Amino acid sequence: MRRMVSNESVAVKIRETFTDRPATKRTAVHWQWPEELHEIGICEAVMYTSDKWKRKGSFEDYKHVAEGKQWLHVQPGLLVEYDNPKKKLPVVGPYTELTGPMPLEFAELAPILGVQVQLYKASGRDFVPSGEYRQVDLARAKLGGAEHPKTRERFLIIYTPSELLAVITGEELDILADGIVG
Repeated sequence: MRRMVSNESVAVKIRETFTDRPATKRTAVHWQWPEELHEIGICEAVMYTSDKWKRKGSFEDYKHVAEGKQWLHVQPGLLVEYDNPKKKLPVVGPYTELTGPMPLEFAELAPILGVQVQLYKASGRDFVPSGEYRQVDLARAKLGGAEHPKTRERFLIIYTPSELLAVITGEELDILADGIVG
């Protein structure tokens, strides 16, 4: 069983910094961190809608274009063809084991609209950016932010109340008063 580390104060700070207002509620999710995720490509942009810096309930759409390298890790089989949702989108890439402790709490940032990703292609034993870009729409999912309890690296999560869908990591990724940066 994976060890979960409580970091509620960090999650609250991320939320309050991102929205520029006090956190007012706690929301429980009913999923566990998976043992591994499938790294399928370079995350080029994250799109979400938020009322940060505005009157509560006054939402505006935002698009964070990655300034540094960011990687998209998904639950295996998450991506499907747009015109045929029963058909899995063929993707390649390494599997990343989630080792060590994982955060018990994370910050809910905003409803997510989608991500834009440059998928990997196989090149011998390696995986390289394919030059093929896809927009991944994520209905009824949320964007969250967390800090790894051991490395202190910030990362984004995409989730629903019942499951973790994806994780976005990056060399310079952070969640600040300006929004998502890096």
